[in-house]
Amino acid sequence: TMLVWAQSVKQLCSKSMEPIIEEFDLTMIEIGIILFLAESPACDTCRDIADNLLLAKSNVSTAVEHLVQKGLVGRKPDQADLRPSARALVRKGQSARDTLLQELMSGFTPEEIGQMEHLEQKLLEQIRLVLKKL
Repeated sequence: TMLVWAQSVKQLCSKSMEPIIEEFDLTMIEIGIILFLAESPACDTCRDIADNLLLAKSNVSTAVEHLVQKGLVGRKPDQADLRPSARALVRKGQSARDTLLQELMSGFTPEEIGQMEHLEQKLLEQIRLVLKKL
């Protein structure tokens, strides 16, 4: 079912990021925020992050504060920016994510991958619509 699939993906992502979690003493939410900021620098407020990652703003605010304290993210008025000390984390996180995606997608044709990406986007849009109603 969809819930089993979602839980399996979450477990797989956590497992693949374990070395980075241990090396940088981070949570999965903190890693997700760092990677999101690296890829979407224009979306740099806690509200932007929460909306795009489908997280509670309070959880994002707490995670960002931890990242600031660890020197991985800097603050400007109403903004967060990656500091040079976060670049190694970003590279390792992106590399781990890319390796995982390559392994997962190796059994699919380019057409199947395109179909999955289309359906994934559609599902995400529907999730956001439903969340707004709740």
